[in-house]
Amino acid sequence: MGLLYEGKADAGALSDATWVRQVEQGRVDPRLLRPFWTSPGYCHCNFTALDDLPEEIGRRWTESLLAMRYDQPRWRELMDLEGLKRWIRPDAAVLEGYSVLLDAVDRQGLRRSWRLDK
Repeated sequence: MGLLYEGKADAGALSDATWVRQVEQGRVDPRLLRPFWTSPGYCHCNFTALDDLPEEIGRRWTESLLAMRYDQPRWRELMDLEGLKRWIRPDAAVLEGYSVLLDAVDRQGLRRSWRLDK
C-alpha cells in the first residue's frame, strides 16, 4: 500500500478478505484507495497434486480437510487464517472461477515457464 500512497504505483492486487481486514485495521484509507475491478468468484485456496501421488494419501488428505469444523477450536485459527468456514470439494462451477486467472496466465505467456516434467 505504501507505494500506492507515495504515488510510485498505479494499482495493486489484494484478495477481498485482505482488503476488508486492511480497512478494518486502518491500514487502508478507502477514501484514498478504491477497488476498480473484482474478479469472478473462485476458491482462493486449493491443493493440487502431481499424478504420481498415491491415491490413498490423496484420499486421506481430502478426508482430513473435509472433516475440519469451524466450531472446533482446534481448527478455527487455521480456518480463520485462510478466511474460510469450511473446505469444499471442487466441482465444475467452482473450477470455472479460475478461468479468468488461467486466461491471464496464457495472455502473459507464463505457462511456458512452468516446469511440468519430473
